[in-house]
Amino acid sequence: TYYVRTLCDSMQGVGIFCGDLLVVDRARTPTHGQVVVAVLDGQILVKTLQLPRDGPPQLVAANPNFQPIRIDAGQAFEVWGVVTAVIHRL
Repeated sequence: TYYVRTLCDSMQGVGIFCGDLLVVDRARTPTHGQVVVAVLDGQILVKTLQLPRDGPPQLVAANPNFQPIRIDAGQAFEVWGVVTAVIHRL
């Protein structure tokens, strides 16, 4: 388990805001619909993991200002853990 601070508001629709502290569990196996910390081509991202049956995986933001990110074959992709809790200031 580790902590990571967010720097973007792409997940505000699920209650994760810029500057929040995320609790991330590396021991959990990521599944469809979970919020994950992932690395795609060297960029660290916090997004919802989408695993469609008939297409490539996607990382989806919870903010309409951000487009889904499709993960194509050949891209360097790794999930660093599943977000299990959010700590933010009032």
